Amino acid sequence: MVKPIIMNKKMIYAFLGVLAAANFWCGRLMAQEMLVPVCEGILVITSDMAKGVADFASYPDFQQATVFKAPDNTLIMEILYKMDGTIVKMRKPMSREDIDLVCMKLKTKIALQVDEEIDPDRDGRRKIIGSTMAYSLLYYAWAIPTAFNLTSGSAYTGSYLLIGSAGYFIPMLATQNSIITKGMAKGYTYGCFLGIPHGWALGSLITNDDNASLGISVLTSIGEGLGGLYYARNHHLSRAHMSTIGSMGTWGLLYGLGFPAMAESESGNAYAGSSLAISALGIYAGDKLARKFKPAEGDVTVINGLGLLGTYLPFPLIYSFAGEDGSPAAYIGSCILGSIAGLSLGFNKTSKVNYTRSEGNIILLGEISGGLVGAGTGALLQANTTTISWLIGAGLVGGFLISDNVTLKKKHKNSILGGGFSFDFNPMAFQKLIRKESFTYQPGNPFQNPDLLKLRLRL
Repeated sequence: MVKPIIMNKKMIYAFLGVLAAANFWCGRLMAQEMLVPVCEGILVITSDMAKGVADFASYPDFQQATVFKAPDNTLIMEILYKMDGTIVKMRKPMSREDIDLVCMKLKTKIALQVDEEIDPDRDGRRKIIGSTMAYSLLYYAWAIPTAFNLTSGSAYTGSYLLIGSAGYFIPMLATQNSIITKGMAKGYTYGCFLGIPHGWALGSLITNDDNASLGISVLTSIGEGLGGLYYARNHHLSRAHMSTIGSMGTWGLLYGLGFPAMAESESGNAYAGSSLAISALGIYAGDKLARKFKPAEGDVTVINGLGLLGTYLPFPLIYSFAGEDGSPAAYIGSCILGSIAGLSLGFNKTSKVNYTRSEGNIILLGEISGGLVGAGTGALLQANTTTISWLIGAGLVGGFLISDNVTLKKKHKNSILGGGFSFDFNPMAFQKLIRKESFTYQPGNPFQNPDLLKLRLRL
């Protein structure tokens, strides 16, 4: 005979407690949200990916966005952004159609970035060959014979022609089996450009011989050009990144010349040392700024355009009060401060909008054309210098604002209407999917494109 199990109160309470705990945790597990991909191949929308996408523009210092699926199949987008140094989390329910629209914008942006860096026609190689030949004919070909004091007409002419032709054949043969990205080409071009004044400054510091300074400038030009090329290659940097470095190096060079001029210095070494040091600082700052703001190619042009605008605008103001009696420190100092303010405004503006290369050029040309309108109006009115300077400033501002407004309206219209259709398949992404490897998006490397199957709109 089987004896019945007699449960006392303690056993009953313990059993009920275990049952309640199991029910609680099962409920938690059933009610737990699940992280799901935002788009195919994209689990997290990072700040770099979200830049220029209107859906995230209203969040200050956007950090990331993810999508969770609730037990009732509701999709919730969780957005993290920073406000006053504190991370703020915002969650909002979204339909699948809304998320698909965000995906379309993200993938269109990524596709444009990839297309910007892919160089099927080896345009980067052509740019290196073209820029080397241009520097050779315009500078190296006469600087080298002069540095060696060639006085014979035939020796000078022969050297000029040989060096000029070498500017084509050497890079053509050296790069025939090499992959040259547009970022590498831009780094080389800017390096060669900045290397010339850097060489002159260095030569001024170590020798008083102008011919020797010419030779040094050729060496520094070629050396900095190759340095920029290899820096872009080793760090997989885009053309926009290298443009930012070169632009900030150029601004630094100008600031370096401006500071001794403010003090009305007559020392050549003061100009040389200041320009060399501050240009190097500008190159370093440009690299840091490019890593922080991730500018597009057209962004750099807009930033420089606002820098030029900021450089000019203090001039009519100072001239109105001081006229020709104003001190160099007042004019140069205000222009430097104005340019820094303009560049800062440019980085802030382009952090919210991605400009293409052609859009940036159009805006810069609009700014210049507006300045010409102001100058022409002043000439027709036979205005005095003060009035003309203000008219030029107003024209520069108006030209920039009009061109920028037209460009932004067109970008907004294109983002709504879109156009065209293309289909891509990425075998490398399929291989990563099989191996369960994570996707890492690198704009300069098309084989790291995170999309396995990509449907995209071409704008």
